[in-house]
Amino acid sequence: MFACLELIPHTSQGIKRLLFPTSTRTELYSARALGAEYLRLEAQVNRRGRPDWEAVARLVLPLTQYLLTPAGYQPPAHLGFAPPVFAEFERRVLLQCACELVGDSRMPLYRRRLGVYDPQGELAGNLYFLLHHYTSARVVTQNVDAYRRAADLAMRELGAPVLLGEEFTDFSDCVLLLCPGDVTRPLPLLPACPVLAGGVFADFQGCNVFSSPRVSASSFQMAQLPRGSDFHAFAGAVYHSYGYWLPDLRLGRLLINGKESLLEEAKHILLREAGLSTYYYC
Repeated sequence: MFACLELIPHTSQGIKRLLFPTSTRTELYSARALGAEYLRLEAQVNRRGRPDWEAVARLVLPLTQYLLTPAGYQPPAHLGFAPPVFAEFERRVLLQCACELVGDSRMPLYRRRLGVYDPQGELAGNLYFLLHHYTSARVVTQNVDAYRRAADLAMRELGAPVLLGEEFTDFSDCVLLLCPGDVTRPLPLLPACPVLAGGVFADFQGCNVFSSPRVSASSFQMAQLPRGSDFHAFAGAVYHSYGYWLPDLRLGRLLINGKESLLEEAKHILLREAGLSTYYYC
């Protein structure tokens, strides 16, 4: 389970508040939103706009690694809190983004070749899922055995060929290069091959780099969350705690070369670099 911190504005109403105007309250409740159970932590802020972090720490233990806080409010480091990291959820979002980037009729099937640079073989189990959206793949990995099993399944079930290798190769015939981990050494890329990065990607050749895709939802769903909650983080906590992918999630934003942008803009870049923009937008 996870906890959401909701900050309550300071008020001086009532005798207690008049006698002790700097006192704050912190209370813990069981709550539900979007079909998921979580702990809601209400913390009143003082006149300086700060909650009682020591009280927060006492109430939320042992969930200090799974406390979602409003933007701009992080517990002091000495209390032992760590920003929540939901790695499996972020991986799922990354894969979803790779599929949605080519998932409309403007990208013809013959151009849907996916490049994968995955030295550790992290995405081998996801290759079959990806090849429902791409017609073929070029994979560079040191874990060839794991990918070979996935490649055999993709060819047998989907008729999707997968070219495997351990050494760097030319990804210029790929419409997108997917890199799940950090890349800190040069790859033989052409600027026309955009990259979808799940970690740090050193920009060696001026190619377009997509990263940090984020999910959003309707205003109705957003209204169910505690005030100040980040929907992407909340969806990640639900997925981490229950393995539940919240309904009606949609990818709306990501970073393009470090700048927050719309997913639709990334699609346009993909089409342009694939040499299709003139045909589809003239």
